[in-house]
Amino acid sequence: MVWLALLLALGTVLAIAYPLVRPRLRAAGPAPDPEASELAAAKESTYAAIKELEFDYRAGSLSQEDYRDLESRYKRKAAALLQVEDARHSEADRRAQIEAEIRRLRGVPAQPPKQRQAAPPATGRFCTQCGSPSDPTDRFCANCGHPLSKAGSKA
Repeated sequence: MVWLALLLALGTVLAIAYPLVRPRLRAAGPAPDPEASELAAAKESTYAAIKELEFDYRAGSLSQEDYRDLESRYKRKAAALLQVEDARHSEADRRAQIEAEIRRLRGVPAQPPKQRQAAPPATGRFCTQCGSPSDPTDRFCANCGHPLSKAGSKA
């Protein structure tokens, strides 16, 4: 009887401890870019600082002069971070990388990217999330991936 209790206790401890001690499995794919991670963290902390600053101002903890000074400083920092991010990857490069990765995962040979229609389609359909024009046959926005309604409404 004691052996059964010890065996049950050991099994319980192992079941609880296993997720804590097992090696972390890495997802297949390219290694994360540490510079991009650092940039994203800096951007998020700057956005959080702007939000906290606005909260403090509305709560009456900051004078209007201090608020305006700090707000302009944080907004300049955020703009600089966005410029760095844009310089690292243009929109076309990101889309091409995504398409190439999808083709690789599907086993489809590389193809030149299709050119999307620059002018809004004749139907006047736009994504309600980002305002991008869409084709009548699109089910999802080509810009942000948001599901499009069948009726197609203007943003």
